[in-house]
Amino acid sequence: MNAARKNLVGLEAVACIPGTVGGAVVMNAGSDEGTTSDLLVRVEVVTSAGRRRVFMKNELSFGYRHSLFQGAEWLILSADFRMRHGDGTMAAEAIEAKIEERMRRYPMEFANAGSVFKRPKGDYAGRLIELSGCKGLRVGDAMVSERHANFIVNLGNATAADILGLISEVQKRVFEKTNVLLEPEQIWLGD
Repeated sequence: MNAARKNLVGLEAVACIPGTVGGAVVMNAGSDEGTTSDLLVRVEVVTSAGRRRVFMKNELSFGYRHSLFQGAEWLILSADFRMRHGDGTMAAEAIEAKIEERMRRYPMEFANAGSVFKRPKGDYAGRLIELSGCKGLRVGDAMVSERHANFIVNLGNATAADILGLISEVQKRVFEKTNVLLEPEQIWLGD
């Protein structure tokens, strides 16, 4: 919204995606309308050796929920995006509409980390999860959302073990029902 207030437009496709700018770059976060890499120009990082390095977009091997940064032990310091001057009021209205749509479609009333699984080719993870009878499935306080099956929500005291256990159970049930192995979209750190 800050960009829209300054009549800078272009980021509407990735507005309202939960997370940080650095995380969005690492995962090439996006929506049906576009991805982080669509507008990215360059990224500055600190390498594991403590050196600053600048990468241009074409060096980053972007793909669906993928970038060169996955697996690298680098810290993203900044990201520059290509925006253009435009109608900030229209951009703000588009962002507001996206917020309303997210509130309607996704379980925003519960803590969650967004989509859990990548889209399998030619299908949707949420559809396969629902088809496999996993909506409402729980492990501890982690539950497959009743609203959107590709979201796992924390009902209050879910642990990492609860969430990872639920992910594993969902993968198992979906594979048994559809012969599709869902690939996690999220990256986990630690145990």
